[in-house]
Formats: sequence, structure tokens, C-alpha cells
Amino acid sequence: MAPAEPTTLVVLGSSLTALAVVRVARRAGYRCLMLDDRPGPASTTRCARYRRLPDARLETVDAAIRASGGAAIAVIADSDRWLRFVREHRERLRAAGWLVLHPTGEAITTCLDKSAFLDWCAARALPAPRRYAPEALRAQPATAAFPLMLRPEWTQHSADTGLPKAIEVREPQALAGWLARYAAADIAANVCDSLLRPGIRQFSVGAARSASGHVRTFLAEKLRPAAEQCAGGTYVRPATCAGVEALAARALEALDYLGVAEVEILHDPRTAESFLIEVNARPWLQFGLPHASGCDLLGHALGRGASSGEFDPHHGWLYFSSDLYACFSRTTGLVRTGRLSLGAYLASIARADVFATWDLADPLPLLSACWRAALARIRPAARRP
Repeated sequence: MAPAEPTTLVVLGSSLTALAVVRVARRAGYRCLMLDDRPGPASTTRCARYRRLPDARLETVDAAIRASGGAAIAVIADSDRWLRFVREHRERLRAAGWLVLHPTGEAITTCLDKSAFLDWCAARALPAPRRYAPEALRAQPATAAFPLMLRPEWTQHSADTGLPKAIEVREPQALAGWLARYAAADIAANVCDSLLRPGIRQFSVGAARSASGHVRTFLAEKLRPAAEQCAGGTYVRPATCAGVEALAARALEALDYLGVAEVEILHDPRTAESFLIEVNARPWLQFGLPHASGCDLLGHALGRGASSGEFDPHHGWLYFSSDLYACFSRTTGLVRTGRLSLGAYLASIARADVFATWDLADPLPLLSACWRAALARIRPAARRP
């Protein structure tokens, strides 16, 4: 007998990604329960019942889910931290009768570890940047084909490490300096060929693979910030590009993936080459964009298979505060440096209709964020003599 379609979605975490997930789920008709031991920006949403946990142990999460009263439940993690929790307890969650919208522990580890992922791609002849062992580069840095890209081997979302999300290095002396900084911070470095070339395009392939093995994809392009800024997307729109979605589907099939994922791909229009950068084995910040455009990835992962409507590419996702910095920073702002005209910026703002925080039907997360930001400025000023 086939399991009943889940009517309650349990989201582990309360980040902005969790906010995007529960807004989509609520519009699709699911009840949402949000669990976290660290209240985040989504904890005030109207789209989920939020419960703060005393800790992140399996027993605590299990008790909270059982107390929710949902008869058929799916579980999804919003971040790498909760993804590690799922990796550790996936089989026990499944044994409890809950549908876990993530792949096996081995696949999760491959996705979380950037070096392991690049090695995995090489072993399967999937196009990806070539990886270098940091130990070999320390001994013989001149053997590398510069420029190179350096990133923490494991994503450091909340840690204040002083290291950038990613950085390009162009000569051996700079490489040695950055490797020393990584070693001082006790963080493993992922080193690979840099793909930053003129005209390179940044694609985010939203994807869902159901238990039947069928993959559904949604292609979006990260238009801001620029690729060389090595930062998360602040302005993203639906896109088309031959072969990119097929490459993402190949990677998920090779992983024997289950659930929702984001596949990051760089595409060189001059050579028509596409390269896998990483697979986020969970939802991502722009999760609301596919649904707004008529692609129901969550429903597909749950086996419902229905679309949320006719595909409509005339949408845009915006993280307004971060996009302001990407466009108007004194040093690297795209508008300030002339790489984007003010008119083009204003036109893109006018086209955006899916937002990281704002939603007319769910205004409290943004209002709470504004209130916290105001208090952060008021309190230091009030302490001054």
C-alpha cells in the first residue's frame, strides 16, 4: 500500500531559506511545522507553526514532530547544519514513518564536502573544475595552472573565520599566503581551477528527484552580483541555456538523489562548456522563484507531480538589502563602477516580485528584521554620554 501523501511538512531550521520553503508549502496547501534551537529570521512567519527546541538532539526533534499531530509527515532541512543532523539520523527518521526529502548519508557527505564533490565528479567524468591537493601545492605551488579558486572545504555559514566565501588567486605567493591563513584558522582549503572568464554565466538549477527516479528542473541565472565577486545571488531570474539543466539532472541521477536540491553550474558561452560547481542537498534561498514561475519542485519531490501553473518566466527574485550593497558598494558596486547603469538597475527592481524577506501575506519576518536593525543602531547611540 502506497504511503499517504504528506499533509504536514516539518522544516528543520528557521533561516531565510526556511522562510521560502514554508511560504511555498503553505501556498501548496500543506501544514508547516518549523523547528529550531536557534530562532532565525523565519521564526515570526505566519506560514508555519514555529517551535523553539531546547537542543538539536534526535529525541527532542522526534518528540516535537510527534506532538504536532500530523498523520503523514515529510521532513526537510533548511541549512547545512540541519543537513548534517539528517545525515546522522536519516534512517531513524525514516523508520518512524516520515518521508525524508534528502538523499542517503553518503550522498549528503559528497555534497557537503567540496573537495569530495570535485573528486566524485572526476571519477564519473562529469565536467567540473580540476581539484588540487593543498599539501602538494605548498610543496610545489608552481605546478598549478593559475588562476586558482580557494574556498573552505566545508561551508562556514555562521562561523566568523575572517576568510572569504571564495577567492581567486593568480600567482604562487598569493596562494601561499592564503593557504597559511586557512591553516591558521584550522580550516581545510578546497583548491581548484578558477573558471572566472569574461562573459561567464552563473546558473542555479533548482531540482527535485522523486522516489520514482524522475528529475524535474528549473533554471535560473544569478545576474547579481558578478561572478568574480564570489558571493551569493542577490538578483536572480528564470533563464534558458542549452544543456545546463541536463547536466544537473545527470549529476542527481549519478548521486541517486532523493528530494530537493540546488545545482550550481558555471557556463562559458564562448565555448558552450558547462561546469558543475556544487550541489546543495537541500532547498536554497531563491526557493520561491520556481513556484512563482509555475514549477512545483516541492510537489514533485513529494510524488505529487503537479505543476503550480503554466510556466511564466517573467519573474525575478530579489534580496533587496544585499543587492543594494552589490550595486552601490563604494569599492565593488556594479552601479558605482559603471558595470550596470542606474536605469537597468531600477528596471530590474521593478521586475522583481519574489523577495527574500518581504511578502504581503506574510509581513512579520521583514518587519521584525527592520525592528532588530533599528534597535542595533539605537542601543549604541543611547549608551553614548
